[in-house]
Amino acid sequence: AQVQLEPQRVRIPENLRDELYGLEQQQAAGNPTAPPPAPPPSHLNLFQANFDTSWELDLFGLERRRVQAAATAQQAAIAARRGAVVSTLAELGNDYAGLRATQARIALLKQTIDIEQNLLELTESLSRNGLSSEIDVVQARAQLETTRAGLPLLEAEVKRSIHAIAVLLGREPGAMEEELAADAPPLPMPPQVPVGLPSELLRNRPDIQQAERELASSTAQVGVAVAQRFPSFSLTASTGYASNSLDEFINVGNWTWNLGGTVTAPIFQGGRLEANQRAAEAVVEQDRLQYRKTVLQAFQEVEDSLNAYSAEQRRRASLAAAVDAAQIALDRTSEQYRAGLTSFLSVLDADRSLAQAQDQLAQSEQTRAQRLIGLYKALGGGWQAAEPAGTAASTGS
Repeated sequence: AQVQLEPQRVRIPENLRDELYGLEQQQAAGNPTAPPPAPPPSHLNLFQANFDTSWELDLFGLERRRVQAAATAQQAAIAARRGAVVSTLAELGNDYAGLRATQARIALLKQTIDIEQNLLELTESLSRNGLSSEIDVVQARAQLETTRAGLPLLEAEVKRSIHAIAVLLGREPGAMEEELAADAPPLPMPPQVPVGLPSELLRNRPDIQQAERELASSTAQVGVAVAQRFPSFSLTASTGYASNSLDEFINVGNWTWNLGGTVTAPIFQGGRLEANQRAAEAVVEQDRLQYRKTVLQAFQEVEDSLNAYSAEQRRRASLAAAVDAAQIALDRTSEQYRAGLTSFLSVLDADRSLAQAQDQLAQSEQTRAQRLIGLYKALGGGWQAAEPAGTAASTGS
């Protein structure tokens, strides 16, 4: 519907004025008492104010299908945006897990440096008393400097992770260095991860929702293409005022209206409409296959994420046991070295084994957290914290 205000100034054609003037003269000639007619004006003012509206009768569902296609396309766009958010959050979680794991590795490395510094001082003391050789001192110093050489690389990795996190949060790369450089507790891990995750959770994945809505939108477009092959019917109505003067424009005598209708039928289209319908049907088939592919890939990603997380859990348990054993081996070897019962090379080997096992355990903690983040992402944002009894498995320690 619309309101239309239309002032006009119209020039009356000269031939028409002459014809009208001639008719008035003929009428005046038949009435001798009538005054002589005045010549008609050359211009005429015309003022119109109309309220127009129209209705299209949706007999074949054209407009209904168009609305449906637009609504489902909007829903697909919303799902795509949610997918981008989930991916960004997963990337942010991975960077944060990497940051905290690297900081933990630095702390372990510094502990190892302290241990090796003490070993160097002990070896130097034993060498001064003739209880150890100069070679042991050189080996202890080489081991200490080799361990120290690993610090710059880890510190650079910490800076990189902090910069990546800041950029993902929309800040300058160095804006969060002071905040994230501080010590933090270990990453919280859920005590249980569901083993029998229901397939309904996959419907939370934004890519599945997007593919489903795109399929619905293309299906609605087929309905549009079919409806366009049928006639369309519309009704129009208009009412308002028309006058050649503004003095009494709003007057009952100046009121005007009209009603009308339109029937539009597509003919002689050269097969265009039929081709449009076939093209729309082909898009539906394409979107159907894409939807099926998306669902299958989702199942695969969830299965792969569950298996990867479970495998990392088992690996972490073995590494934790290895760290305990390596710590015991270093303690006993150090005692034997002080008592002169073993060579310093045995102490260095035990120290290297402990440092390697601790570093691998720290990396496994990072990998475990990132595997869990991958599972959250594969499920489109995770699962509810409260799971029915009997559907979860302990993650272990």
